[in-house]
Amino acid sequence: MKPIFLSLALSLGLSSCQTPVSTEAYWVNSTPSPAPVPLKDDLRVAFVGDLGANDDTRAVLDLIRREKTDLFVLLGDFDYQDKPQLFAKLLDEHLGPVPLLAVIGNHDKKEWNGYISVLAKRMRAIPGLRCEGEIGVKMLCEYQGLSLVFSGIGLRGEGHEAFLKEALTKAESPFKICVWHMNQAKMQAGTKKDQVGWDAYEICRSEGAMIATGHEHSYSRTYLLSDFENQTVVNHEPELVLNRGQSFAFVSGLGGKSIRPQKPVSPLPGSAIVEEPWWAKVYTADQQAKASVLFCDYRVEKD
Repeated sequence: MKPIFLSLALSLGLSSCQTPVSTEAYWVNSTPSPAPVPLKDDLRVAFVGDLGANDDTRAVLDLIRREKTDLFVLLGDFDYQDKPQLFAKLLDEHLGPVPLLAVIGNHDKKEWNGYISVLAKRMRAIPGLRCEGEIGVKMLCEYQGLSLVFSGIGLRGEGHEAFLKEALTKAESPFKICVWHMNQAKMQAGTKKDQVGWDAYEICRSEGAMIATGHEHSYSRTYLLSDFENQTVVNHEPELVLNRGQSFAFVSGLGGKSIRPQKPVSPLPGSAIVEEPWWAKVYTADQQAKASVLFCDYRVEKD
């Protein structure tokens, strides 16, 4: 089991880095507080999707709990069996009380009402969580100094681009995170096709919001980009300085279901795999990847 750690910084004066439920249960609302919630020191957030319900899945959840995680952001595709009760049991037995927020995945649509019940129950138990909108589909959450915008773009509902713009404008916290499940072909290291559109990526980039996705069963992270559609790299520095107009995206899909190879990008048959130049890191079956979790630490040592 492999933890992956990433350090972040911000500029522009910001801080560094099966049972049907009623329609009402789809929505969470809260009364805005008079001031933004301060960023918690040494806040650890786990990002991973595509879990499954096997030994690797259980090991991933155990790792998240063992790393003293403050928040687990599940990037879609829960148990792959359309069994919300099984999903809840996995969480209870292996994740424990770790706070959980999640976005819808393509393998969650059939029994989404049941999954909403599981997510809503856990959300109600998170002290200090402020959310509004449709759970896992169009939802803005403020937690411990993070603003997280969840979108079911490409899967459920319409008007996601307008929602992203509005939510990011309302977001109060210094670190803004866009979360959805699906990908564009060039924003993942496997063979997934365009399923999101570039507007969503560019809206988040314009606000300096990092983009967290799943769907492809591998790990990949871009360099800092000033244009997602054209994959324009700002620099190749190890430090990612988020700013309005520049950000990065990652796929963290090694949650346990399976591990896929990297797509060959060389036109010559049988040639060695060559990474596309906008990737800072690629970790797939071709790199002997293991089931893994991406951990991001915020406000490290009060920085």
